[in-house]
Amino acid sequence: MQSATNTGKALATIHRYLQSQAFKVCVAYIRQLAVNYRTGYYDERNETTARRAAMMYDTLMNGDEIYDPEYKELKDKSV
Repeated sequence: MQSATNTGKALATIHRYLQSQAFKVCVAYIRQLAVNYRTGYYDERNETTARRAAMMYDTLMNGDEIYDPEYKELKDKSV
């Protein structure tokens, strides 16, 4: 985990525009893991990761930080 922490710290020092782009990639990755969770596309090795990603993405949606009607429809079907 130390490597992930160090990578995160290093990414926080890159140019502001690149930080914005890297964050978009991060959110897209979290969204895809959340979709995987909602559709059952995970196994015991990554269930916790997929579930946490869904929790994170749901929080962003519930706080009106992200507008994603496609994901909302998927979430509503899976509940």
